[in-house]
Amino acid sequence: MAAALPLSASTIIFATGPQQVGGYEVNVKATFDFDYTAQTVTISLLNLESNPTDIAQTLGSVRFDIAGASGTPTYVSSSIGTFDIDNLGRPKSDYRPNSWSASNIGGNTIGFCGVCAAGGVGVPDLVIGGPDSNLRYSNDDGSLKYRNKPEPFIISSDDTYTSSALQSLDTSPSWVYRLSNMTPNVMVSNVFLGFGEGAAYGSASYFMPNYTEYDVPEPPSGILSIAGLGIAAGARRYLHSRS
Repeated sequence: MAAALPLSASTIIFATGPQQVGGYEVNVKATFDFDYTAQTVTISLLNLESNPTDIAQTLGSVRFDIAGASGTPTYVSSSIGTFDIDNLGRPKSDYRPNSWSASNIGGNTIGFCGVCAAGGVGVPDLVIGGPDSNLRYSNDDGSLKYRNKPEPFIISSDDTYTSSALQSLDTSPSWVYRLSNMTPNVMVSNVFLGFGEGAAYGSASYFMPNYTEYDVPEPPSGILSIAGLGIAAGARRYLHSRS
């Protein structure tokens, strides 16, 4: 029997769909892409709740259990697009570097957060959905544009904008971390998605014990060809032994 061929990456997705959390609708997706060769995980966050009403609909933290890897994640890089909202609800330019961090917060639990254990008000880099079709946050109840102090948001609508301060920003933010002792059996579970700010890891959270989608990519075509040749050779040997 031929030995199993290792795969280089897998994707694990946690998607809430539209849900009521803390009295507000939320709709977010967290994607974990693992690269066993590089020993890295890329975490991508989307906030698909467009034209939100309140700061409680922004995503500020993701806590999760990880199996098949160990240690504290080491930051490698990130790709985000930040902006602020003026008093008319319009996006305005406000570039800031990444402030999200990841750490081991006990056992095999990782805290990946902008709003971390200490909480806080006016926290930068909350992950927010897109504006309305006129490129304004017209539903804002004031908690988005009249914050305790002006701090930028991370746009994460996965849309493309050709005008306003959102133009050319990366709307699918992602962060790359290096992990220790990662195996092909790495798995994420028990995800807490934290929304808003103020309390530890957010003012409200949504718990997802299991993923909504898990994908292992096909091996490269060369590997498939080699495997195919092995099967064909085995078949020839079997036929020869029968003749």
